[in-house]
Amino acid sequence: MLVVIPTARSVSFEYLQPLIDHGARFIVVDDSDGNVRIDHPQFKTYNWSDQDRMLGPDVIAIPRRNGACRDFGFYIAWHESDPGEIVIALDDDERVEDQDFGTQVEAVLSEARRPVATGAGTHFNVLDCYSNIEANCFVRGFPYSHRADYKTWTFGGSRRARSVSISACGGTYSMSTPSISSKGRNIATPRPSCIIHRWRSRTAR
Repeated sequence: MLVVIPTARSVSFEYLQPLIDHGARFIVVDDSDGNVRIDHPQFKTYNWSDQDRMLGPDVIAIPRRNGACRDFGFYIAWHESDPGEIVIALDDDERVEDQDFGTQVEAVLSEARRPVATGAGTHFNVLDCYSNIEANCFVRGFPYSHRADYKTWTFGGSRRARSVSISACGGTYSMSTPSISSKGRNIATPRPSCIIHRWRSRTAR
């Protein structure tokens, strides 16, 4: 497992200990000219000078002074990951709480059979995978034009997960048993049977 962390501050080993113990490798994107120093065999740090050296004129594609600098970390992960290796991204203030979090992620992304989500329309609200969600609550990026008439999707049947490469955006500050939280306050509980996709770093170059 590769973990990409963008930061202009610092990285806490304490916050990441379960993933360190799991054997994860870390790519830290130092969004500065070298202010972030990390001395740990599982961590590699890349600052602006590294980006300039490795990308040359293409460095303009990597934003600076904002969290989107993580894109450089994904670029490194694309080059350094093993085939099928999982790549995740965390912010520098996220704490991994469950000791088996790495194992949980691998299980979610395994090729085990998954329930199939069905519903009307062309957009799926991932919050349908969770219970005790407030009415009319949608993830960031869900089109406003499709919210008024949206009907919750249902889950049934099953199929084996395919090898796919997808990305997802979610805001959470506490990485634990899959849940949705805001600054440590849990606002939803997952339905474990509703996890239907696996996230992989890539399936082919």
